[in-house]
Amino acid sequence: MRQQFVPNDSSWVREHYATQDQLKVRILTHEIYSQPKIEFAGWVLDQATWQGTETVVDIGCGAGVYLHQARQRCRRYIGGDLSLGMLQSLPVGNYKLLNLDAMLLPFARDAVDVILANHMLYHVPNIRTAVSQFQRVLKPGGRLIAATNSSFNLLELKELMQTTAAHFGIAQQLASTSADFVWPFTLENGRDFLSNAFSVVERYDLTSALVFPTAEPLLAYIDSIRDLYLSFLPQPVTWSIFLEAVQRRLEDLLRENGEIRVRKHAGVFVCKN
Repeated sequence: MRQQFVPNDSSWVREHYATQDQLKVRILTHEIYSQPKIEFAGWVLDQATWQGTETVVDIGCGAGVYLHQARQRCRRYIGGDLSLGMLQSLPVGNYKLLNLDAMLLPFARDAVDVILANHMLYHVPNIRTAVSQFQRVLKPGGRLIAATNSSFNLLELKELMQTTAAHFGIAQQLASTSADFVWPFTLENGRDFLSNAFSVVERYDLTSALVFPTAEPLLAYIDSIRDLYLSFLPQPVTWSIFLEAVQRRLEDLLRENGEIRVRKHAGVFVCKN
């Protein structure tokens, strides 16, 4: 049996994000099937004011979701990630990439104007240490931009997985663990981590939905997060068997409703020294 998924276990993070493959599935799903159509990275960055002269460090830059939008707004962009594989997959450009750990940043005090820490703090083993590092390297008046999800994000997907898990007798185990989308850093608790280091912490929310006309794209999304569930599957249930059960439930929903709708709730904290 596989090791249980823990979202801020560094060994799991290194394995899951060794390449962009699984992450790209989720990124494309949100780009194609979100309603209303909102360019999320641009929306996040627009919650802060920009002079065009900033030095930006994008921590957990991953597949480069914020790379283009950030470079349009700043003078100097530096992308950093724990995964060397992620960095190696990014296009070559007039910017710097660093293999780094958010809890030990390789920058001097007061060196950076803006830090981006988007959808990554829930993967950090010690969030308060990382936030302290952010505060240390930001210049006076600098800003931290930290996007994350609400704990109420993707509720219909959670219910789908719970219902399928109940069919195999593992719903209770799933509900009582972090594999059931319980993340350490959310819109609901994020201020508690940030307010000790920053005097101003502003929160902005964005609600929307994923709307699927067929089951296949949602199945691909679920397959990209299979690491969350594999350790709970009892013998002889394989992931293929579990996913087939999910597909049957999705097809039932399509017959009943004509589409599959999954509510989204994300947002961003903008913090200042």
